Amino acid sequence: YMKKLLVKLFIKNYQDTSNPTIRAKYGSLAGVVGICVNIILFLVKVLAGIVSGSISIITDGINNLTDASSSIITLVGFKMSTKPADEDHPFGHQRIEYLTGVIISFIILFIGIFLGIESVKKLIDPSMPTPNIFVYIILGVSIIGKLWLAIFNRKMSKDIDSSTLKATSQDSLNDSISTTVVLIVNIICHIFATVPFLVYLDGLTGIALSIMILVSGIKTLKETMDPLIGSNPTKEDVEKISKIVESYEGVLGIHDLVIHNYGPNKTFAS
Repeated sequence: YMKKLLVKLFIKNYQDTSNPTIRAKYGSLAGVVGICVNIILFLVKVLAGIVSGSISIITDGINNLTDASSSIITLVGFKMSTKPADEDHPFGHQRIEYLTGVIISFIILFIGIFLGIESVKKLIDPSMPTPNIFVYIILGVSIIGKLWLAIFNRKMSKDIDSSTLKATSQDSLNDSISTTVVLIVNIICHIFATVPFLVYLDGLTGIALSIMILVSGIKTLKETMDPLIGSNPTKEDVEKISKIVESYEGVLGIHDLVIHNYGPNKTFAS
């Protein structure tokens, strides 16, 4: 409901998603919403991490700050992709949207590596987190906020068929899952504070989350790189083009079909 409300409030003619200008407005809206949500979460999580002494909460908060940077990249990328074709770029600039997705994928990979390094440091010099009800509330709100942002970006990506927003949605979902794990770990450490082994649980959790983020980043990178490198057309596209071409009188059939993708709404076939 909130997504529909925001789209109606800030995007005129929002139904015309095939229009590059409207697509850019969808991307800009998603970018602004992402920046606002992630900066708020960054501030409250770092505060909660300092209060509890938990490295996993602090790194989770830094992750949100990086997500805000990703949203800025999304905002700029969609804006640049609407530039009209010129002498140097006769097919337009819509592929910039794909480049934006690639950059976000590398940011996800960077987050995974950073979190892994900090978690190993925590294992070498372990300490038990000291969470409280304030920390639990902040983490709970963060989980809900990132889950909403993941759903918001996923719906926006479907509206305009955007791999960039799909990557952003996956990143938000990763954050929601990782924060849920962090919350569970802190509750366990709180309840079983006297168990010696649990002093290592915070660091081990960080390592597990870093591996999950790295796997997700590699998968997202592949999905966003495919249109740039050049991938096979879908069976549906081939059948659609064949049907159109063979509908003309005198055409017996087609062969050697080649399709070039120059953006979400700019495809050439020969």
